[in-house]
Amino acid sequence: MVASARAAYAAGDWAAGYASFSAASALGPLTPEDLDAMATAAWRLGRLGESARLAELVFTRHARRDPVAAGEKAVGLALIWLTRGDSNLGRTWMERARELITGALVAPVHAYLAYLDAAVAADAGRDAELRERVRELSDLEQQLAHPEVTALGLVAQAREALSQGSPEAAFELLDRAVSVVGADPSTIEWVGEVHGVVVRHTRGAAEIERSDRLAMALEDWLAESGLAGLYRGWAAHTRGVLRVRGGDHRRALESLGVALREYRVLRPHGDTADVYEWMTLAHRGLGDSDAAEADVTAAAAIRRQLGG
Repeated sequence: MVASARAAYAAGDWAAGYASFSAASALGPLTPEDLDAMATAAWRLGRLGESARLAELVFTRHARRDPVAAGEKAVGLALIWLTRGDSNLGRTWMERARELITGALVAPVHAYLAYLDAAVAADAGRDAELRERVRELSDLEQQLAHPEVTALGLVAQAREALSQGSPEAAFELLDRAVSVVGADPSTIEWVGEVHGVVVRHTRGAAEIERSDRLAMALEDWLAESGLAGLYRGWAAHTRGVLRVRGGDHRRALESLGVALREYRVLRPHGDTADVYEWMTLAHRGLGDSDAAEADVTAAAAIRRQLGG
């Protein structure tokens, strides 16, 4: 059973790998490596809650014997919780990671943590801290020569440009991030973070041709990687926005509906509110004022929960 799970996972068959690991775990405890693979497969299928639960078990096992490995897992858990929209838990895991990897040889995990620091600073509007983290990422990029680190650094620079009121410069940086990001299956979560942030900041604001090209890059990557869940939600959300912008309101609602279904794994989240806001425009375009009003109400309720 474990052998078949490992084979499916190695082949990128996340559903079969997860199912086989789950069946094997019912017969006896999995090794930390197999438990980690099961957690990763759950993430790639969009089961973020299950992925977090399993990853915490892996963290606990590593914490007893390998602080750096535990720190790497803590950074991954921070990404999960920040992605789901729980900034408090995300920051808690970031601090655990920082304690564990401080003083260790420089590795990509240091850059991943610096990137999360930059993302949190950007979300909070702390521009001075964001600038500092962008510089830190630039230094780490020079030391590591790692494609995901380079791409994440470009994303952080783009967010800095947006904070300075320079959207065109930001869009150029996001274009570059997509062009350099790697396809190493061991770093899918960070490649996904690059694609997710890129489409989030371009789908409604960049010119349609650029937005469409970046959306297609995400869609192609999903098809190649066999990913589902939240990643599919990002792609459908983006395609829906582009269809609203192009006047194809009925098909836009189909895409945005897919995004809403995939976003059920999120806590109250700006992406979900954004979907409802674009659905408002689509329903108005179709002359359905009642549905549009319901969308407005749903979006406003989420924004209130987020303090917006």
